[in-house]
Amino acid sequence: MRTRTGKMLIGGFLTAALLASGLGGNGYKAAAASQTSPSYKSTFKDTKGHWAEETIRWAYEHKMTDGYADGTFRPDKAVTEPEFLALLLRAYNKVGSETAAGSQWFDPYYTKAAIYSWPLLKNTTSPYLRGDAARLIAATQGNLLSTKEAVQRLLDQGLSQGKTDGSENGFRPDDALTRAEALKFLQNLLGVQSDLIAVAYSEVPNNSGSAGGTAPGGTVAVVDKPDSNGSVKTESLEARHFVIEGAAVGDTEADLIKRLGQPDRKDTGGSGLTWYIYNTTDYKHYLQAGIKNGRVAALYTVTGNWTEANGVTTLMNEAAVRTKMTGAKAVGGTAKNAVSFETDGLNVSFYFDTNDNGKLIGMLVQDTSMSAANSSSGTLASRSEDQRTAYEKQTFDLTNAIRVRQGKAPFAWDASIASTARKHSEDMAVNGYFDHTNKQGLSPFDRMEKDGLKFWSAAENIASGYSGPIEVVNGWMNSSGHRKNIMGDTTRLGVGVYFGGSMNVYYTQNFYTPR
Repeated sequence: MRTRTGKMLIGGFLTAALLASGLGGNGYKAAAASQTSPSYKSTFKDTKGHWAEETIRWAYEHKMTDGYADGTFRPDKAVTEPEFLALLLRAYNKVGSETAAGSQWFDPYYTKAAIYSWPLLKNTTSPYLRGDAARLIAATQGNLLSTKEAVQRLLDQGLSQGKTDGSENGFRPDDALTRAEALKFLQNLLGVQSDLIAVAYSEVPNNSGSAGGTAPGGTVAVVDKPDSNGSVKTESLEARHFVIEGAAVGDTEADLIKRLGQPDRKDTGGSGLTWYIYNTTDYKHYLQAGIKNGRVAALYTVTGNWTEANGVTTLMNEAAVRTKMTGAKAVGGTAKNAVSFETDGLNVSFYFDTNDNGKLIGMLVQDTSMSAANSSSGTLASRSEDQRTAYEKQTFDLTNAIRVRQGKAPFAWDASIASTARKHSEDMAVNGYFDHTNKQGLSPFDRMEKDGLKFWSAAENIASGYSGPIEVVNGWMNSSGHRKNIMGDTTRLGVGVYFGGSMNVYYTQNFYTPR
């Protein structure tokens, strides 16, 4: 790791690799059946003349929500994801308010949502965005869509008129969802939809009489999944223990596209694997889906947006994850700062960030038929130009997805500095060294300036030998100096990869802020 700000050079370490009350949850309190409801007018003193006054009156009269102890409703206060989810499920009488001892108030709602395979962030404290609410509403109609598609669907259905106008931009998907807006969405949804729907794969008649996981019309949503012999078996949504953005290993390529749309990019992997890359411009729903023989063979994300992961959450450290995975077979061969398990025909690897109290940073789910060499972007067997480009783009995307999850703005790709990075990776491989300073004595900043780049600040990360972008980015995140560059305040990034040399593959990240 090397960093320069202005004319000051900072030496780095080199490594060969390296709820709110009143709406939902704690404060969610539908009026007790024995209680005499006061008039709406005398209940909330801050809703008179508000655009959602009648909607708030409707929600209160239907015992969907209550106000605060001071007599206010606070209609413009932002809601969190669990608050909106609780309102949604309670509006359709899907979940009661009982929670088991030691559980969080929102656990029953997330459990139900997992059965429906709805896309959730599982961020229980931050304001919930309007675009994420649009995706959840689309999922209640059986459609797993991108934010853009979900917003357009809401507008087309008349479930929203937008915030500033009826266009996609006018919907303001990146704005926080307010209490009043949440109730208006639900009022409109209840007006056109009598029941909630699971994200559909296929449906079979439910003749068992069992409770839970039931789709409308007496059917149970199921997914076809190949077993170890290649035969296809039917699996209920409840049995899909590892689901990311509504997708699971074993899903067909067609099902993946139906739920998430066409990928933003298709990257060459190894051993017949093609990575379908979903990297929305905001990186909040970044997903890599590995397709092999027409089915999802691998899934990876660093966003924490898994619908279900055997009870594992992003706040857990390794010890907590191991507790959740009790009963699964622990397997070796996983990278440092990661643990791997085999369960139900899957190999599941969890990656941790030692520089963030050991919290979970990423999850990789693979069919056990995938070899350890395929644990990131596949083997290095092809060493093709397409695979090199895929490594560079995935390293860039994963870096940005991690930054966005940590509240940082994503880097802009810079082709000029990527060329500088690529040349350094090749130089290290061909000339048999591993260092920020090349054999001509040129530092990263000398090389940038030689290539005509003018900058206010710049930095460099290098690595070699890692099997792919998943492993190398996790390696950098677990090295304090490299992590500092990834989480730094430079604005542009270029990545250069070269296959060859004694370590088989070399990586260079060059960061800078142009002057």
